[in-house]
Amino acid sequence: MLRKHAPLLTVTLAVVLGAQQIRVLFPSIGWYLRDTEQLGVTDLIPYALAPFALSLLAPVLVWLFRPKIALYIAGIGLFAARLLEQITLEPNIDLWTSMVGVICFLWLLTIMLTRDRNAFVFGVLLGFALDTALKGAARTLEFSWMQSPWGTIVVLLLLVWFVYMLIVTARSTTTLHHLTLRSALPLLAIGTFFFFEWLILNNQGWQATVNGWSLSLTLLFLVISNIAAIWLAAYGPVWLSTKPFWLRAIVVLLAVLVIWQSSQLLSFVIVLGTIAAGLVLAVLVDDGDSAETDRNIWAAGIVLGISWLLFAGLALMYYMALELALPLAMSDLPVVAAIILAICAVIGVYRLDATVSDYTFPLAAATVLLIIPILLLVIDLVSPQPEPPSADKPLTVMTYNIHSGMGIDGANGLERIADNIEASGADVVGFQELSRGWILDGSVEMLGWMSHRLDMPYMAFVPTVDDPLWGNAILSKYPLDNVETGLLPSLGTLIGRGFVSAEIDTGSGEPVLFYSTHLQHKGNDDYTKEEIHFAQLEVILDHWNNRPHTILVGDFNAEPDWPQMELVLDSGFVDSWAEAGNGPGYTANARDPQHRIDWVFHTPDITATDAVNIESVASDHFPVVVETNR
Repeated sequence: MLRKHAPLLTVTLAVVLGAQQIRVLFPSIGWYLRDTEQLGVTDLIPYALAPFALSLLAPVLVWLFRPKIALYIAGIGLFAARLLEQITLEPNIDLWTSMVGVICFLWLLTIMLTRDRNAFVFGVLLGFALDTALKGAARTLEFSWMQSPWGTIVVLLLLVWFVYMLIVTARSTTTLHHLTLRSALPLLAIGTFFFFEWLILNNQGWQATVNGWSLSLTLLFLVISNIAAIWLAAYGPVWLSTKPFWLRAIVVLLAVLVIWQSSQLLSFVIVLGTIAAGLVLAVLVDDGDSAETDRNIWAAGIVLGISWLLFAGLALMYYMALELALPLAMSDLPVVAAIILAICAVIGVYRLDATVSDYTFPLAAATVLLIIPILLLVIDLVSPQPEPPSADKPLTVMTYNIHSGMGIDGANGLERIADNIEASGADVVGFQELSRGWILDGSVEMLGWMSHRLDMPYMAFVPTVDDPLWGNAILSKYPLDNVETGLLPSLGTLIGRGFVSAEIDTGSGEPVLFYSTHLQHKGNDDYTKEEIHFAQLEVILDHWNNRPHTILVGDFNAEPDWPQMELVLDSGFVDSWAEAGNGPGYTANARDPQHRIDWVFHTPDITATDAVNIESVASDHFPVVVETNR
C-alpha cells in the first residue's frame, strides 16, 4: 500500500527532513556565523539567501540529467546532508550540511510539484502534520540537539523510509508537467505559504504562547487542524471551480485574511488559518492547463525559485528588523506576505478547474498522528505534580540570559543550560533572551521545554518584541501568583525590553515578589545607554513601589559603580553578590568574561547566604545563583 503512495510519501518525508534542515540553517547563520565567527549582520545576507537562490538551478538539473536522475541527485543529497548533520557535533559542519540539505530539498520539491500535483499538495500538508507531531513528541526540541539516542533513532528511521520511497518513486514513470509562465504565476506564493506555516500556523510555540496552553494540548489542536486542512484541500477547489469567479475570489481572500490574522495573536484563528491554508495551497498548485513533457520545467522552476527567495527575504527581514532600522517592522512582514498570498491565490482561482482528489490515504495517515498528542496528554495527566520544596528550605534563585538557547561556541546550548540549572539546585529562575518558537532558534518553545525537562511546572512570560515569542520569563518549583508584566521605554532602540513579576508562594508565610528583567544593551544617536537605563529602571522601580520581600534579577547591561546601578541600590535594594559572593563576579562575555552585568538584588528583609557564577559556554552569559534566607 505504501508503494502505491510513494510519490506522496516522498514529498511528505522531504518536507519533514527539509524543515529540520531549515531549523538548523537559520540558527547556524544567525548565531554561529555572527557570534562565534564574528560576522556583521549584513555579512550574513549572502549566506542566508544562497541556498534559496540556488533552488533556481532545479530546471538546469533536470535538463542536464533527465527527471529521474535529477530526482535521485536531489533526494540522495538531502539524505546525505541530513545524516551528516545528525551525527556531527561541529557547528561549522552543521552550517554547510544544512545549506546543502536545504538546496536539495528545494530541488526535490520543484521536481515533485511538476511531476505530480496531488502528491505535492497532500504530501506537503501531511509533511507539516508529521513534522509538527514528531517535534511535539520531542517537546519542540530539534532532534539533532538531543542528548538522548532516541532522537537519532527517529531520524535514521525517517531517512531509511525516505530513501525507499524515493527509489520507488524514481523507478515509476517520471513525466513532468510543463506550465506556461502565466499558469505558473500562482506558484510565486509557495515560499510565502511556507513562511506562514513555519512562522505561525504549524509553530507549536506560537500557539502555546498565545493561548497559554500546554504543549500537549497545543499539539492536539495542531494535528486536528492539519487533518482538516487535508480535507479542505481535497474538496475546497472542487466546490470553488463550480462557482462564479467573484465568489471564488471572495472565498480565497477570506482564507488568506484568516491566515494573516493568525499573526495578530487571535487564538482560535490560528487553528482556522491552518485549515484555510489547505485550500490556499491547493489553489496555488492547480495545474488545469499543464501539458506533459520530458524535461521542460523552466517556467515552474524559475517561479518557484523566486518564491523561495521571497521566503528567505521575508524570514531574513523578520529577524534583521531587531538589529537594523528597516523600512518594515516585524509586524509588517506578515501583512506583506498576506498580500503576496492573496494576489497569487486570486490568480490561481481564476483558472481553477479542479476534480475531487484521492485524499483518503493522507487523511488517514494524519488521523493516525493523533496518537502522539493524545498519548502526551495522558502522560501529562497521570504524571504526578512535583511537590514544591520544603517551606523551611533556603530559597535558591538564579538569573540566566540564555542567548536564545545558543552557546557562545555556536552550538545549541539548551541541554547544557538545563544541566546548569539542575546542578545549581535553583528553585526559581529568571530568564532573559528566551525564545518560544523562533525559526532563528530552531523553533523550540524553550519555556515549555525547560519546564518539562526540569520538572518546574510554574511559569510566567512577557514578550518584549514585535511578536509573542521572545522576552523574559520566570520558571519556578513554587506556585506563582499575581503575575504582572510590563514593557520598558525603548527610546528609539530596536529591541524591546520588559519585565515580568510574580509572587512566589514558598509556603513559609509572606510570599516573595520576584522580578525578571533585561535592560537595553546599547544606546543610539539620541540617547546614551545610561539615559535609556534610567528611563527603564524608573518604570521597574515605580512598579515595585518599595514593597518588601522582593528579589529583582536580570541582565542589566550595567556594571558596578555605574550611576544606574547606584539608583537601584539607593532605592532600597541590596546587591546579593556584594553580600555573599567572592571575587569580581564576571558574567559576560562567556568567551572572555570581564564584566559583571547580570545581577541579583534583594530587599533588606532577605539575606543572601551564598552567591556563585556557573562558568559555561552554553550561553554568552554566565548564570548567577544566589541562596537566600527569607
